[in-house]
Amino acid sequence: MTIEKPRAVLATDFDGTVCLTSEKDGSIQNVDNAYALAIGEHLGQEASGLFIASGGHNHRTPLEIVQALRPTLNMEESIRLAALVSGSKLDILVGQIGTRMANGERWPTPTAGFSRAWTSASESGKIATLVISAGHTPFINKWFGVFDLPPPGAMVTHEVTEGLGLQLPPTLQAKPSPLLMRVGLAALNNTCPRPLVYAGDDPIKDGAFAKNTGAEFVLVTTENARSAWRSAGELLSTEGAE
Repeated sequence: MTIEKPRAVLATDFDGTVCLTSEKDGSIQNVDNAYALAIGEHLGQEASGLFIASGGHNHRTPLEIVQALRPTLNMEESIRLAALVSGSKLDILVGQIGTRMANGERWPTPTAGFSRAWTSASESGKIATLVISAGHTPFINKWFGVFDLPPPGAMVTHEVTEGLGLQLPPTLQAKPSPLLMRVGLAALNNTCPRPLVYAGDDPIKDGAFAKNTGAEFVLVTTENARSAWRSAGELLSTEGAE
């Protein structure tokens, strides 16, 4: 019996798009707090202060953050420090997944409408799912498990791009470079999806990434998340979020 390969792909960013990892709560170290602590540990408190003053991680990879804070370092040292910062940040964050916040919700909360749209796509049998993020595989895997949601069909994360060991400039291994989408679609064994929908919360970087990959772009913000995920469902011809 031949199993029909999914023809459509729902691809998405993670932080701020799938869930609110920057959500602030007195008992939680959000992504920016965790980064600041990790940067303070490995680059010093002055660098940590500069990171906060510049607006936090702003969809940047760990390497991009280190390069912004220490622009005179050579690439080898930048990569080494980025790995240290990334590891320390991850240690802080993973243990907090599912922690109850003061409002009774578990951290980090799914964006409105995501859970239904994602489950509908995952269970349709015709739509493959893909997460493309500068975040971390262990964190993303645990989050989907804690919130009892179908795991992504494939992921392109910090660990994946690092593991590939590509001899390419860092700019080609981060959004808006289309390389990340090619890697993800290859992992799905679906290199020519129709349609291809990409959801993200950064209109500039995510928007350019979608344009560079030929994907239909869905902008997800805290204000429009429910309607945005419904739109993604409609573009994929599957039931959207309500």
